[in-house]
Amino acid sequence: MGLSTAFEDFDYNTAANTELLLTQQQTVGETCKAIGEKYLQAIDFPIAVDRLTTGAELATPNNIDFLCANNNLESLSIAEQSAIRQSMIANLQETTQVSATFTLNQLPGTPTFLLIDQNLELLDGWFGRISEAEVNQRITRYLYYGATGIMDS
Repeated sequence: MGLSTAFEDFDYNTAANTELLLTQQQTVGETCKAIGEKYLQAIDFPIAVDRLTTGAELATPNNIDFLCANNNLESLSIAEQSAIRQSMIANLQETTQVSATFTLNQLPGTPTFLLIDQNLELLDGWFGRISEAEVNQRITRYLYYGATGIMDS
């Protein structure tokens, strides 16, 4: 499954333009500048569109807890954790437009790949393109682990 998301160029990264890419292979914005008006490969897998929102809407206690947990703040003092929480809240509240999934999962950019199991647990993730063979190798490693309980390195 793919996720159409944005960390910039929000006017172009819309559901309508994602539909244009999927149905007519038409690119827009920075993607168009980088690769041209047509995307040459068919996209034959499901695509979800990230929800655009404001940082203030994302600055809920649950989301801040989620961000803190993903940043392993347990080793810091309570005062340091509190300062980081306040900084996260302030930064989010200043942000007028964000993509919810992209922001909450602190994705480094696009393309970012996440390998998630049937329980929605993150198994692996990487930033940037890698070969199809390496993607298959990563998937196979987790399939093997699920069947045997032994992580093959």
